[in-house]
This record gives sequence, C-alpha cells and structure tokens, in this order.
Amino acid sequence: MIKNGDDIIGYFKLDLAYASKYDFCPKNAIGLRAFVIDKQ
Repeated sequence: MIKNGDDIIGYFKLDLAYASKYDFCPKNAIGLRAFVIDKQ
C-alpha cells in the first residue's frame, strides 16, 4: 500500500513465487508484477 498522509494513493502487486520461476533471481526474492498510483 502506498500512502500520502492518511490517504491510500496506490498499491503494489507482488509475486511471492517469482524466484522459483526465474534463474537470474536470488532465492526467496519477491517479484514486482505491477503497481498502481492514483493521479488525482
């Protein structure tokens, strides 16, 4: 969750199994699949 003061303005979509799918990734690393930030 991304906050600006008390307002939620965005979020991240994480992939907890990312490291098991890709050899270049360190073991137990978390992948970032997407993020959303509100422009208003």
